[in-house]
Amino acid sequence: MCGGRSSRYLGGLAALSGQAAAAEEHRQAAIAHHRRLGARPLLARSLHEYAQLLANRAAGSDLDRAAEALAEARAIAAECRMTKLAAILNQQQAATAGPLVLEREGGYWTVRHAGTIARLPDSLGLLIRNPGRDLAALDITQLASGTPAGTAPRPQTPRRPRSTRSG
Repeated sequence: MCGGRSSRYLGGLAALSGQAAAAEEHRQAAIAHHRRLGARPLLARSLHEYAQLLANRAAGSDLDRAAEALAEARAIAAECRMTKLAAILNQQQAATAGPLVLEREGGYWTVRHAGTIARLPDSLGLLIRNPGRDLAALDITQLASGTPAGTAPRPQTPRRPRSTRSG
């Protein structure tokens, strides 16, 4: 079985030793070689490894280039039915997809992430899971308006009068 061009392995060794420029050069050479050979499974693996290198470095346009490499690797993995690699690539997609953007637009919240846009109605029942705590829509409104969460008065819930029974 062929493991691919030696540049793929040299890129891994260079990355492990902290030589990012040499690692990138070797990874690009492996990608070009596998592309010329038409070795689609090896190309998918090389693109994945290159995307990891770029995502770890995250300088300049690295995240955009990593996302492009992951997209191509994902397409090849699906085409070649590389189920294990496809699962790994799907997990890594969010890491290179960019930031989550949350904006209030009138009576709605617009959520943008990885090219997807969702609009949610503004309501007190809306909760967004934040690592370690729940964040209510009212708190989000306060954050969006520049008021620190928890400092603005909360609306009072009307209380029902207690019934008194004699008996």
